[in-house]
Amino acid sequence: MEKDINENVNENENNVEDFIKEVEDLKKNSVSREDYEKLLGEKKKLMSALINGDTEGLDLSEGISSEDLDKRITANREKLAKGEVANDLEYWETVIQLREDVIEKNGEDHDPFLPNGHNYVPNADDKEKAERVANTVKECIESAEGDPNSFKNDLMRRIKDTSPIQAATKPKKYIR
Repeated sequence: MEKDINENVNENENNVEDFIKEVEDLKKNSVSREDYEKLLGEKKKLMSALINGDTEGLDLSEGISSEDLDKRITANREKLAKGEVANDLEYWETVIQLREDVIEKNGEDHDPFLPNGHNYVPNADDKEKAERVANTVKECIESAEGDPNSFKNDLMRRIKDTSPIQAATKPKKYIR
C-alpha cells in the first residue's frame, strides 16, 4: 500500500511538472486579449483598404528611422563619391535609392534630379521631367534583371541626350 501511495505521489509530481510546463508554453505562445483585438482591428482596416482602395488614415510608411535614413544617405553618397560601384547598373541603383531617401527626408523640393541654382526655382515641368527620368531608369533596372549589359543597352535606347555639349558637337547643316 505504501508502494501505491509513493507511485501516486510520483505520478502527481510528474503531472504537476507537466502541467507547469504546459502553462509556461501557453504563456510564451499566447497574446494578451488587448493585443489580439488591436491586431484584429488593424487587419480589418487593411482588408477594407484593400477591398475598397481606401487608404485614408492608414500608416503605409516603411517605418525606417531618421537615423537609419541618414546613415543610408551618407553611405550611398560615399559609395558614389569613392567610385565603389562596379558597373552602370549598380551606379544607377545607388543613385535611385539615394534620390528616394533624400526626397523622403527633405521633401520633393530637394529632389537631386531637379535643376538648381542661386536664382532658379524649379517649376512643375522640371519636376515632371525629373520624375520621368527616374521612372525610366527604374524601368531599365527592373527589365535588366541584374544584367549590367542589358541595363546599359536599355538605358541608352530609351534616354535621349539633350545636353548642350551634344548639341554643340553635332555637325551643322549648311544652307546654300
